[in-house]
Amino acid sequence: MRAKFLLIGVLGLLIVGAVLVSPAGLKIVPPPREISAIQAATNVVFTHFKERFVVSDDKQVREISSTIRLLEPKGAVGDLHYYQAIFRGPSGEVSAHFCPRCFTVRSENGGEYNYAMPNAFYATFQTLARQHGWKLEEK
Repeated sequence: MRAKFLLIGVLGLLIVGAVLVSPAGLKIVPPPREISAIQAATNVVFTHFKERFVVSDDKQVREISSTIRLLEPKGAVGDLHYYQAIFRGPSGEVSAHFCPRCFTVRSENGGEYNYAMPNAFYATFQTLARQHGWKLEEK
């Protein structure tokens, strides 16, 4: 009997702990549609307020897409994202909003999936943005 109460207590603590540790609305893995749309993109449109440039060279688009490694954020997310990347291709369109610290994928149904900024992606973005005359905030 004592073991039964102990088991119920442990399960209760695990459930409460999971609820407290997981920030509300934070999703880690995007639906497969978003992942395949990013991987199959034929061009990427980068925007920053009114500034904009498009990458449509196949090799560069593949390089950009291959740098995206989606990792769980370290700490709270929710800062302002001034940059946007729109991945367009035959599987549709997916947008990602980002800053030097985090990367948020937005799905067609309005869901948001928050990640730590993939360093290789941001480095590639910085190089391309500077080639287009953008001034960027540092990480």
